[in-house]
Amino acid sequence: MGYIVHEITEWPTDETAVRDYHVVLVLVKNIIAAPMLAARLRAKPHADRRLLVALVPAGTLAADRRSAEASGFDDVLDHLCDSRQLSARLLRGIRARPELRCILPPSVPRRPAA
Repeated sequence: MGYIVHEITEWPTDETAVRDYHVVLVLVKNIIAAPMLAARLRAKPHADRRLLVALVPAGTLAADRRSAEASGFDDVLDHLCDSRQLSARLLRGIRARPELRCILPPSVPRRPAA
């Protein structure tokens, strides 16, 4: 499994460039501003169906995380989370969106234990 990652500091001015990305990771330094940031990002053209994930400081309160998710972020993770955890959460979010399913192989059902 691999990802192509582009690190940018500002939202692209070419609104069609966002169509090339299925996931947007946002490093949120000020958790108090996260709900407004999520709402503004969701209002951008072509951002509505993208998986939007916030990376927040490890000490962020659960109430602040819930507030960020309620405002538009699909998931909120610690910015120092393990890469395996990040990958698992991204895959879970992508699989939940039917229009993005085409990039993933079909799920293989588990066989019953003997």
